[in-house]
Amino acid sequence: MIELIEFYSRVGYDVEFAVELLEGFVEEDAPMILKELLDAAANGDINLVAASAHNIKGAAQNLSIKTIEIISKNIETIIQSNDFAGLDAEIEKLSNEIVRLKDFIGRDGWAELSPADQDKIPF
Repeated sequence: MIELIEFYSRVGYDVEFAVELLEGFVEEDAPMILKELLDAAANGDINLVAASAHNIKGAAQNLSIKTIEIISKNIETIIQSNDFAGLDAEIEKLSNEIVRLKDFIGRDGWAELSPADQDKIPF
């Protein structure tokens, strides 16, 4: 779901800051963008669906959230192909994955690294 080592390296291994960024994404950014995407899909506004998927993909890339990045990219690919079969299913996957991420971040100790992962930190 989240590539923690990769993400921590992006924020200078400042775990507190990393947690703050991820919580902000899960609590504020992702729900807002997802609502925009769902509303656009319901209204048939494919351009806004694409823009919203692109926004979530970019945020997910910055936060090293691979599953959300991949699903968002799938939505973009479907729209670019002009064959919208599967679009609703990918949007549902995205929505479910955001809920799953929120549940994951709500667990105690989610931000801790395993001893094997701690060995990968370059200091």
